[in-house]
Amino acid sequence: MAPELLHIAPNPAADRVKLSCSTVGDAPGHLSVFNVSGQLIFEENTTKSSWQLQTETFISGVYLVYWQIGARLFGGRMEVVRK
Repeated sequence: MAPELLHIAPNPAADRVKLSCSTVGDAPGHLSVFNVSGQLIFEENTTKSSWQLQTETFISGVYLVYWQIGARLFGGRMEVVRK
């Protein structure tokens, strides 16, 4: 089953992005960010349907973001650009 679309803004990002799943209410979840090599870069347990992700320690590149909330999986592509 393909993940549902995760809203990521701004995208591309520099220092932080807001992630949101407007189709679900606040509920326990698990957020995971992977680089394009499949390495886990960040993970966090969450309790809200929106999350501010700090990206200032990420190197420039493309990342895949997955957010499991209850039985639903949301996913998206995030780009980080360093100036």
